Amino acid sequence: METNKHLFAFFQGAAEIANVSANLSKMETQLCKAAAVGAELLIFPELFLTGYHVPGEEMKRLAEERDGPSFRELSRTARESNIAVLYGYPEVDRSSGAPVYYNSAQLIDRDGTSLVNYRKTHLWIDEEGYEKVFRPGESFAEIAECCGVKIGVLICFDVEYPECVRTLALRGAQFVGVPTAIKYSMRTKIVPGSMIPCRARENGLYVAYVNSSGDFFGGHSISSDPNGDVLVQAGRDEQMALFFVDPNLKPSCDFMSMRKPSVYSCTCTQ
Repeated sequence: METNKHLFAFFQGAAEIANVSANLSKMETQLCKAAAVGAELLIFPELFLTGYHVPGEEMKRLAEERDGPSFRELSRTARESNIAVLYGYPEVDRSSGAPVYYNSAQLIDRDGTSLVNYRKTHLWIDEEGYEKVFRPGESFAEIAECCGVKIGVLICFDVEYPECVRTLALRGAQFVGVPTAIKYSMRTKIVPGSMIPCRARENGLYVAYVNSSGDFFGGHSISSDPNGDVLVQAGRDEQMALFFVDPNLKPSCDFMSMRKPSVYSCTCTQ
């Protein structure tokens, strides 16, 4: 079988709370480092632009439009370094008049163009009360061709619903990038340790789940291939990890081709 491997990377690190300029600087530094070793795409955690633990009103103040100043800065870095980037940020949409806020993730291509701007559909209820700050997205983003791979995007809690990854797989995704911010708890072991390899295997695609590091967050970012094998998994500390993605890789058990939708088609309508 012909291979067509692409070097991808994720950065598991700690953002400075409410310090966009410092976080942008860290992102640009990591993008340059990843590009220097040949990586084609670098993924950052959920809401990394601002940090996760930002009070609600402050988060609204820091929110940017999808083509705002931080996007323009990262677009420039992506273009100059020839590397794509997927990052989490708080988005404000003023297109309908009153501002609406979303927990979003944006994929920028190596030429600096925006390919995907996804708004998290399943909001986690936490001590930050972000389910009251952000409006849930109403649809999945389109699959984007980036770095020779068909890429879908989810955010954190989304991936814990089997329907989310399956929907992207049915739309042709070969790789799903998942910026996340999960605290250190039993879920830190269950989600990356068990759920992510399972999502990859049952859908025959790659999944990269990228968490923050630090005292609160659980780290353990992970990438799995279409067979559910772990390509790389971080510990709890700051780390950049590299892994190869081969869109030509066929899973040893092709679950997707053996599906029987007529038997369980009602599961997503009830």
